[in-house]
Amino acid sequence: MRFAGPVGADGQRPLRRRVHTREILLTSAERLFIERGYAQVSISDICSAAGFTRGAFYSNFADKDELVLGLFDQHAAERLDRLQAMLASASTLNADEWAQSLLAVTPRDRGWILLFLEFRLLAPRQPELAAKLDQHDEAVTEALADILREQPWARRFPTTELAKFLLAAREGVLARTVRDDGSAADTVQAVTAVISAAFGALEADRQPPR
Repeated sequence: MRFAGPVGADGQRPLRRRVHTREILLTSAERLFIERGYAQVSISDICSAAGFTRGAFYSNFADKDELVLGLFDQHAAERLDRLQAMLASASTLNADEWAQSLLAVTPRDRGWILLFLEFRLLAPRQPELAAKLDQHDEAVTEALADILREQPWARRFPTTELAKFLLAAREGVLARTVRDDGSAADTVQAVTAVISAAFGALEADRQPPR
């Protein structure tokens, strides 16, 4: 998955030093958000942890919300890049195994999941933020759909709709992982079972009658 990345105020790609500053701000903010929660962390806290001034922050991000969206982009890009690499190196991987890899999360991801859910709950009450989050979701959906289009087994489905289905299922898995009661694993199994049954039915329809 390839997002366009940050663009400077003059429309040019940021210089290497600015990219480095941005990465440090993102890393420092993520650590604080996971430790304390999104609402409990201020821009001043982020600047202090990163060792930069507020001016450095505002030269990279308009506000705290934009920084979190940057984290969302970063995590989505890294995960989809890993999935694409996995597909390229495993010629025998089937649809079920791939779906499980997309959906799987571990209890160690709990801090990031809480941040993800906390931030998403803010959006419905802030139309501008909701619109930006929608743009992020659309970009992730299309990036996943592009990966799906490269897979012969996925071409049996409308790829954009399949991508939306898998991402929605992943959000459900994230929410259930926080509960730590085993329901996340059950959800992964249910989704992959549905995919397997759907693919099996389609394959059966393609077979010539005897």
